[in-house]
Parts: sequence; C-alpha cells; structure tokens
Amino acid sequence: MQTLSQGKGWQGEFQVQRKDKSTFVASVMDYPICDEHGTQFGVLGMSRDISAEVKNRQELEFLSIVASVFIFFLITRIEYNLSIATVLIMFVDFIEVKSHYILAVTAV
Repeated sequence: MQTLSQGKGWQGEFQVQRKDKSTFVASVMDYPICDEHGTQFGVLGMSRDISAEVKNRQELEFLSIVASVFIFFLITRIEYNLSIATVLIMFVDFIEVKSHYILAVTAV
C-alpha cells in the first residue's frame, strides 16, 4: 500500500477468503483518487475472481512439462534403440509416479 500513498497504482494476484471460508484467486487493481491539487482522498479498487484462469495456467504448465518429458523419452528411445512400447511403459510409469509432484510444483 506504500505505492498508493506515493500516488501510484498497484496490481497483483492473491488468495482471498470468502465469509464462508472458501477461497479463490483474485486479480486486484487499486488506484489513488486525487483532487485537482494532487491530494489523495480515496482509492479506486477493482478485483475479480481469476481462479479458472490460474487453474488453466497451471494445467498448461503441467502439460508443457509432460510434453518435455515425453520428448526426452523419445530421444532416449533413439539413443538406446528401445521399442516404442518400452518407451511408453517408461513414460506412463514416470507420469504415474511424478504427476502429483509436478502438479504440486506448478501450483506454487
């Protein structure tokens, strides 16, 4: 809020808790309202729920990681002359083990 007291706008994203204790991710923008002399007398604040956008962003990050891992396994197949079936088994095993970890990392 120091930014607002300096006469500058502020924006960011953070978790907000509703009265019913559920949470959502909000995009917030606050701008100072000043009179003709430049004296601040209020703040205009706007916020909106961006939970769906954040979830989509996290899913895209996850898919990007999965695609990178799959490409790695395909390169490994070529280097070590492995069958595609072997590579697919390795990939599925990797995803089953690591997907919870990858999701947790991308959610941070």
